[in-house]
Amino acid sequence: MIYEISKHQEKFSFEAPNLKIAALVVCTLCHGQYPAISIDGEKAIPPFIFGGHDEWFISNFGKNFVETLNEVLSQEKEQLYISLNSVLMGTGVGRKAYQESKEFTLKTPKQVLEHSKDRLNSKFNNFCQYAWAFAEQVSLYKPAQEGEA
Repeated sequence: MIYEISKHQEKFSFEAPNLKIAALVVCTLCHGQYPAISIDGEKAIPPFIFGGHDEWFISNFGKNFVETLNEVLSQEKEQLYISLNSVLMGTGVGRKAYQESKEFTLKTPKQVLEHSKDRLNSKFNNFCQYAWAFAEQVSLYKPAQEGEA
């Protein structure tokens, strides 16, 4: 499912397999400041400017934000990685470029990612670069083994 984030005068889009991953993408990148909506209008993540994100996560997924993030990192890390890597400015050319490189996985060479994304970042800030850097951190995440501190 494709989602759109409206961030000031700029629009960004990304693809997520479900609302849970979409919500994590939006909340980790936007710190709850901006809403996102699926392009079919069926699913939405509200802005959490004044808080309320934990209540929203509990009502939608049965766990607060941190618990949901930890669960996804343990069970759906690659899906979160792919969704974060799909963040692009706009919906036209950027989305087309994403569709051409849709096969990003944890094993996709970094040079391929950089070449594909170099021209697709925002002219005002590094929002997409931030998403891709966070995806890199997700790819490196290893859950603590039982008994470790």
